Amino acid sequence: MPSFRPTPAALALCLLLALPALASAAPFQPYGQAGPSGTFAASCSGPADGGLANPNVNDNQLFFKTGSDCQAGPGAAASSVFGQGNVAAAGQGGAALGVIQGQTSMSTDAQNTVLFPAGFVDLGWIDTLTIVSPGNQGELALVTVALNVTGLITADGPNVFGRTSVVANAERTGGAFDFIKTYQLQAGSGTTQLPVGEVLTFDLPFTVGVAQQFMIRMLSQSMTSSQTSFGNNTATTQFQNTLTWGGIQQVSVGGNVIMPDDIVSDSGIDWRLPATVPEPALGLLAGALLLGARRFAR
Repeated sequence: MPSFRPTPAALALCLLLALPALASAAPFQPYGQAGPSGTFAASCSGPADGGLANPNVNDNQLFFKTGSDCQAGPGAAASSVFGQGNVAAAGQGGAALGVIQGQTSMSTDAQNTVLFPAGFVDLGWIDTLTIVSPGNQGELALVTVALNVTGLITADGPNVFGRTSVVANAERTGGAFDFIKTYQLQAGSGTTQLPVGEVLTFDLPFTVGVAQQFMIRMLSQSMTSSQTSFGNNTATTQFQNTLTWGGIQQVSVGGNVIMPDDIVSDSGIDWRLPATVPEPALGLLAGALLLGARRFAR
């Protein structure tokens, strides 16, 4: 990670420009991933600049300050651990084509002097699809897909939260389409746990007969929500059994469901089918991250 710290004005401008949507984003360039298909993973833990992590993966370097432990890939997995005085933070995750699994944790006591301690992961995969249907060549097709999301977010303390966002993106000429679903638990909300378990369905736009990239991505973070903790705080996002591809449900053109001759991917995966979760689940060690979150008992 570059060893610089942006000015507050520069950071604010960057966040304002990046947070509204990825719809006008440049072609996918997550953490050096090149080519039409593959996985990416990045993790940071340490003092952050507050607010939200930037949805543009290439700009997340602006979110963490010099001295943080930040790791990017290569490719399928990344992990980071930060400890300073009474602060512990960690992030760990991995991705395969069709499966994303990640965890973050953060803990501190009332004497915290580290600004916005945080654990963060950014994980996902990219592939290129071509909808083959000669009778609909060049027309806009909506590909209805399913994602299975399972996990647990915890937050305990006066100024802390856990957040996980799922982003699906289909790149098209003139821009991109995004589906974003965010789960967040803020301490003081009356509960300390937020179980997540649902099937997300949404439509990704593709032009029939044109090879187009799509990206599925998960961003998780555990962090304080004020400049200093002012109390004991712990937060975790435990998505070790987290996001799996549920398959393409249908393809429609002009409101009518069609049966494409084929759906070809650059990776060779048949995305019409649900993903198979590997065993053990990408080798993530939940206990290692929970140690950081539970390091300081109240």
